[in-house]
Amino acid sequence: MSRKIFAQEVQRQSERAGLFDSIQNLSDTAPLMAGKFAYESFAPGLSMHYCDVVEQQDSQNQLQLPAGLSFNIMFAGRIDYTFADQRLCLAPIDEQVSCSAIINADAEMLSRNLHRGMHIKKVNVFVERQWLLAHCHGAEDEALLQGIFTSSRVLSWAADQQLINLATKLMASDKTQDLYGRLEREQQTLQLLSCCLATLEAQLDTSVAGADCQLVDSSLKAEVERQLCNCRNIAELAASLNMSERTLQRQFKARYGITVTAYFKKRRLDRAKKALVMDRCSIGEAAFAAGYNHSSNFVHAFKKEFGLTPAEFAACHRPR
Repeated sequence: MSRKIFAQEVQRQSERAGLFDSIQNLSDTAPLMAGKFAYESFAPGLSMHYCDVVEQQDSQNQLQLPAGLSFNIMFAGRIDYTFADQRLCLAPIDEQVSCSAIINADAEMLSRNLHRGMHIKKVNVFVERQWLLAHCHGAEDEALLQGIFTSSRVLSWAADQQLINLATKLMASDKTQDLYGRLEREQQTLQLLSCCLATLEAQLDTSVAGADCQLVDSSLKAEVERQLCNCRNIAELAASLNMSERTLQRQFKARYGITVTAYFKKRRLDRAKKALVMDRCSIGEAAFAAGYNHSSNFVHAFKKEFGLTPAEFAACHRPR
């Protein structure tokens, strides 16, 4: 059923899926899109949305994506976006339905431009890395994910008929919100995810034969993540975890191959990226959010980590 879709609905649905969505340059009264649109979150870490809409405004939205996979089956239209500091687009390939996998190895910003009058028809399935890890069964599955998440990147290919059929079936599924309707859509989403993942594996040519890779325990990293907002240095972080700094450094490096100091710095700079793009903070404000007292030190650390100055990074995510 065709209808008007407003920005508040899109933001509300994104929040339910655990994503941070900010939409800029909007008219308060005009709809964002018009047409068919559905967004649904299932178990934590798995969501889908589809649309067959005409965009009604020139605007931009920013998402802070957790580590995971975003599969986009594009039937029509063009989506311009910035991901991992690269300007890219989603579109059919040679007028054929395409599938694109946005591989996000770590928390990353994605900015998307909307263009008034653009017809977009697509299906998206997003799955977090932690959800996939929880569904692994043995070393081969774990090695497959290890190979996929080596770095953040985007791959695109012409969709085969099976994938097109699954995406079309999902768009035509029962829209009722009762138990049976949700179970049917979740089953169809999982089928589509399985097909996309198998095709991605073939695209990457990932070999899992004889794999002996083991994934490290994530509990310590999860505890560090929970304390990031409350601690301004490693001493405070160690105290919050009831550990000495030396023990924290030793255990973190042994488990994850990176010092907790480097990880702490990286995550706080990630927070600054969010502040620059989604909160539209000044460089000074972003520096403070990242724990820096002097903007010059922040700019130097930011460019060393990401290859761009804060101003250059913010410019990449502005509407074109």
